[in-house]
Amino acid sequence: MSGIAKLSTNRKKIRELYRPDWRAWFGKEGDDRHGTPDDPRIVLIGVDIESAVFMEVDKPQPVVLFELVKGIITGKPPKIGKTQLVTKTETRNKIEKRKPASKKR
Repeated sequence: MSGIAKLSTNRKKIRELYRPDWRAWFGKEGDDRHGTPDDPRIVLIGVDIESAVFMEVDKPQPVVLFELVKGIITGKPPKIGKTQLVTKTETRNKIEKRKPASKKR
């Protein structure tokens, strides 16, 4: 992913998104807030994305595991799916197509 990131300490939004399993990533270090939605170490990262690369995996998990191990042994990249590139312009165009046409009178 490439783009411009912004940090947010909006506690209301953090509380809304917070899940109890986040505690595993924010261990206790002497503050009762640690691991809770009020943990000052937890921030949100918003990204205005310019482009993103992702892989669409088209193989079952056992085959993916085999390909990964094979890649480690041979030093060649595993063949587990297709790499996709999405740009901001493509995303905008798709959003525009989804908007309902305005009614004319």
